[in-house]
Amino acid sequence: MRVLITGGAGYVGNELVYRLAAARGIDEIVIYDNLVKGNYNLFTGLRKLPQANIRFVRGDILDSRKLRKLMAGMDVVYHLAATVSTANAEQNPHAFEQTNHWGTAELVYAVEESEVQRLVYLSSVAVYG
Repeated sequence: MRVLITGGAGYVGNELVYRLAAARGIDEIVIYDNLVKGNYNLFTGLRKLPQANIRFVRGDILDSRKLRKLMAGMDVVYHLAATVSTANAEQNPHAFEQTNHWGTAELVYAVEESEVQRLVYLSSVAVYG
């Protein structure tokens, strides 16, 4: 099974990557993140990843072309990419809406046009702004 994780460099994404990497039947994990929050925990080597079938792609959730290309051959998509701080919603509501609302919409459109069998969407209270 091939898995794509948007926002995979974040806290929840890190944990998901470690758990999926240790699971049977996972052939490839692609982490898609723009690293805007500076989360480099996956790359520091503090915790060793159980398998070498993990690939990182730096990109933004609003880049629909890149998303569509990444969907090729994927079986499951975990959507974690979001701006999660309420302070961001107040300071820059346009960017907050772009990432959380339109970014999710672009991802859903890409999934609809692909062979992806399952989309798992994790949300937080940050969607309320």
